[in-house]
Amino acid sequence: MNIMDNNLRNILSRLQKVKISGNQHTALCPAHDDRTASLSVALKGGKILLKSVFPVYKKEFDRNNDLFNCRNGTLNLKTFEFKNHDPNDILTKISNVHYDPEATSPLFEKFIGEVMQGDAEKTEYLQKAHGYGLTADTHYETCFILYGATKRNGKSTLTSTIMHMLGDYALDMKPETLAVKKNHDSRQATGKAIKILYGATK
Repeated sequence: MNIMDNNLRNILSRLQKVKISGNQHTALCPAHDDRTASLSVALKGGKILLKSVFPVYKKEFDRNNDLFNCRNGTLNLKTFEFKNHDPNDILTKISNVHYDPEATSPLFEKFIGEVMQGDAEKTEYLQKAHGYGLTADTHYETCFILYGATKRNGKSTLTSTIMHMLGDYALDMKPETLAVKKNHDSRQATGKAIKILYGATK
């Protein structure tokens, strides 16, 4: 038995629930709270290779609904705390926004003032609606629909801008998805369309 074999035996002796499968060994990973073996140990090319494959369940991803991932960090929508990206958050989405609490946008504010015809109350409501859509909170059970009596009144420009800013958090769908279809089983089509909206904020 050579030195490498001794080293391998020494490593395996420190692990729990070691199993042998051919030239590869599996065991509980000491770095994780394993329930099943996620660590593989193998002797290959004169080297001892250790590889940890720690399973992460789907429910663990994006589990904190208050976190909004920006290009330069992560914003907590409830506390407004801004922090560096943390892999432990396990976020799968990211926006196109570089968070800057001091940032202003005179052009966008001018646009909103024009399309809302200077109505401060409606402008505030519109802001709240988009802010609510930014969260994963659904306890108000609301659906916001932009309506304009005429065309070219800013609806598409506004929604396109917001969706671009939200990045991975935003998806669109056809109005027919929510409509009742005559002589058609809309449940199948709607269910398929709704699935792609899982996890989207808008």
